[in-house]
Amino acid sequence: MAVLWDNIDVLIGSTGLMCDSVSIESENNLKPIYSIGNKGTANLSPSGPIKHTINISYVPIIDQDPNFHVASGIKNLSDDSSYDPVVLEVGTLTGFGYLRSLSYSARPNDVLRANATYESFVNLSGTFSEQTYSGDYKNKDNVAHGWTTFFSNQGNYYDSPIYNLQYNFNSQWVPRYTLGKNEAVQITHLSSREQVDLEREDYRHIQFSGEDSFDSLVSNNSTGIDFLSLDIVSYPEYDDHTKPTTGSFTHLPINLSGFKIIQSNVNARLNDLIKNNISLSRFY
Repeated sequence: MAVLWDNIDVLIGSTGLMCDSVSIESENNLKPIYSIGNKGTANLSPSGPIKHTINISYVPIIDQDPNFHVASGIKNLSDDSSYDPVVLEVGTLTGFGYLRSLSYSARPNDVLRANATYESFVNLSGTFSEQTYSGDYKNKDNVAHGWTTFFSNQGNYYDSPIYNLQYNFNSQWVPRYTLGKNEAVQITHLSSREQVDLEREDYRHIQFSGEDSFDSLVSNNSTGIDFLSLDIVSYPEYDDHTKPTTGSFTHLPINLSGFKIIQSNVNARLNDLIKNNISLSRFY
């Protein structure tokens, strides 16, 4: 039976996401077995686990994005022995996943967009079928926009405009297996990394030993990046071309303390401004 897109919820825990698209890639790991005296393969044998990759593209509710909270928990992880995977639901399919990546993309004249990728090392349960509305989508009005994205630098945001901003979080998980079991007995967190890519006007030299963004680029009295809800357009501060600091609007701040400038690229082409692409990174 065909299932239409409007009959599918995508839930992280119990929180629904306003998705543009979702995909599930499932793969096993088989290798051929050969024997002396026979032409071709005698059989196929499992040589690794089943892995599911769930990729979700969505518009985040900035003050209650469940994937941002999952990423924050991983960044603060000191012992993964008791870490529980996230419950994922895509329609009537259910699985347990580990966040591999999360990204936010802010561009002029567009809403803030996000992409999250989870990995699952056990089989999913259920099949696709029509369902009734079941997700808690929180406050759907609290979305961010290119208009309401601020990067606090050493000068003033509007003196050095930023044309595009991309935030990426990546983590690496490794399953561990034992004899007699075809499922992992432990999933180990190896490392995580955050990266911010900025496209701006001002050229910046890169230093051999790296620069701390709070010392050279970001204002020390701010977090660095702030995604604010669209309701700030009614605040007088916004009309004066400054970021509102008072009021009941919601926001999602990303602290750039500890980030290092790792790359600087200049692009010059006909009929366009010269733009400098800067990459900031932090490792866990």
